[in-house]
Amino acid sequence: MQQIQVLNNLTAGQSDKVPKALLSVNQYTDWSLPQYNSLLTFVPSQAPQYASLLATYKANQAANVTSPATPVPSVTSIDWVASGVAWPTAYDQFTCGGGYAFAAVGALQAAYEQKYSSAKHLSVTQVLTCSSISGNAGCLGGNPEATFNYWKTNPAELSTTFNTTNSCSVSAANGVVETTGFEYVPINNPAAMLAKLQQGPLAVGIAASQFTFEFYSSGIISPLSCGTKINHVVLLVGMGTDSNNVPYWVIQNSFGTTWGQAGYARIFRDMTPNSVGACGINQYVIRPLI
Repeated sequence: MQQIQVLNNLTAGQSDKVPKALLSVNQYTDWSLPQYNSLLTFVPSQAPQYASLLATYKANQAANVTSPATPVPSVTSIDWVASGVAWPTAYDQFTCGGGYAFAAVGALQAAYEQKYSSAKHLSVTQVLTCSSISGNAGCLGGNPEATFNYWKTNPAELSTTFNTTNSCSVSAANGVVETTGFEYVPINNPAAMLAKLQQGPLAVGIAASQFTFEFYSSGIISPLSCGTKINHVVLLVGMGTDSNNVPYWVIQNSFGTTWGQAGYARIFRDMTPNSVGACGINQYVIRPLI
């Protein structure tokens, strides 16, 4: 596509000291904009905990109240994929607008691996098919909170087991793990986000509508190129700094392994307090509790 080449030419002329991403033709090249946007169906949470968190943040901003600064952890690199905690192969949601489910399952699998030192491939189909009782809408949208609440009383099954039974009546024999709840990272607090990432992978909201995200191939996505209105959920699995001292987060997306760097992307890591972050990544951060 001509637009991809034009943007790559502009990027090539930028300094290596700033975040820049390369784009390429991928599976979405022939999709219309409405088709692509149908993948991005994150529904803002109605959970009272998040409403309270958001209200407090907005009130403090309006009153110009600054919360005590969160110390920035001194860690320089985190890689939950290399450590074996995060499932290594990126999911592919195909034409389903269920990114929230893939990110939630990825976060639960990682939490299970950390607690029990056992890798389990849990069923995304179970979430998409059955978690409407907690407020999700399958491929039409949802959020991790509703998914984590669903697992409180409906244990997550293995993908192989659920694909065999295809039943929303989870038996005691098939259920692998229940959640006890979930916890948020304070809104727009990248230091707290980094501290929590040290404990394990996190589900994060992200703005994924822009051309740079859709056709991302490699490099570090700039905060100037992807917006801040979150409409998709991905799994945050690491962080680091490149050879030019550009800091980044590492996300595992659910667009398959032909998107990005084998399904992964690096996004500029803005540690400024109260920053929404590149692609709005600091606004919504959550993990399951088991």
